[in-house]
Amino acid sequence: MMKQLLVVLLFSAVVFAEFSRKYRGDNVDVTAKVKIEFVTSQCFQSGTDGDITPHLGFINEKNILLWDMPVKGIYGWDGSNFENSETTVAKDTVSGDIIALIERACYKYANESMDLYEKCFTPNIINIEKYGWHQISSAWKPLQINAEVEYVMGKEDLAVKKTTFGPFADCDSNWVDTYHKESYIRSDAKDSIKREYFPSEYFKPTREEADDMEVALWVTVTISMFSFFITLISATLRPSDRYAPVTPPFILPPWLAGRNGYVIEARDVGPRFNRAAALDIGLRLRELGDEFERYMNDAIQEEQERIHNNSFWSSMMHLFV
Repeated sequence: MMKQLLVVLLFSAVVFAEFSRKYRGDNVDVTAKVKIEFVTSQCFQSGTDGDITPHLGFINEKNILLWDMPVKGIYGWDGSNFENSETTVAKDTVSGDIIALIERACYKYANESMDLYEKCFTPNIINIEKYGWHQISSAWKPLQINAEVEYVMGKEDLAVKKTTFGPFADCDSNWVDTYHKESYIRSDAKDSIKREYFPSEYFKPTREEADDMEVALWVTVTISMFSFFITLISATLRPSDRYAPVTPPFILPPWLAGRNGYVIEARDVGPRFNRAAALDIGLRLRELGDEFERYMNDAIQEEQERIHNNSFWSSMMHLFV
């Protein structure tokens, strides 16, 4: 009995010793170099001038999306992008913050299984976010999509994960719809093969993420309306064209014009946030709103003082004329 117990303990020790969180990057961030090849079909009018932003992801056996990897978008009108029979390539580098979130999700999913841990880092779903520029014929027909993710820690190459979506040779099915902003394609072709259009909206936000996006939208609208009313008030306060005050500059949405050199990229407000990213953007927008309010209060005060001073000196000039 004692011998059997020792064998079990030794076996368990060996099993646990084999598991390694090699993508965690304790001292050096793990980043990812992403390359996606979009092969457009030869079917009639299969190309598009619409812009496409891809998101790679991984879904488990229960069809739950565990992680989302945003990739830089591609302009459809640029050169031969997404034209019939052409191969369009998207390249991007994914930051260590996003890889850290992916690693934690995969560690939880693997439950000490090295095979599942490695499997989790291979994308098995791609979300296509397409902006068609209001074109009637902006639907796009992919023949095949090849995704390659190279995980790097410092100067060390950890692994290269490759996934192929397709091929989809049938011209009568599996199009990226004109009217749906988002479509998804699974590597196992489940729910997509032989459909007229690929399914839509797989990368839906959670309730918490939706709340953060609502806060971000609220802050953006508030800032825009505040800027409009300040400009209107400033125009009504000016005493004459000669002493017309300088109106505040046009305020861009916060994801186009950040502060201190930081720009929140458009893809950061894409179809699906991870919770950390959504919370971070919500906090940044709140800070931006507070800073803008302080700036506008100072601008109003300075403008009122300048108007008062101009009026005073104008009155003094009349006394001596």
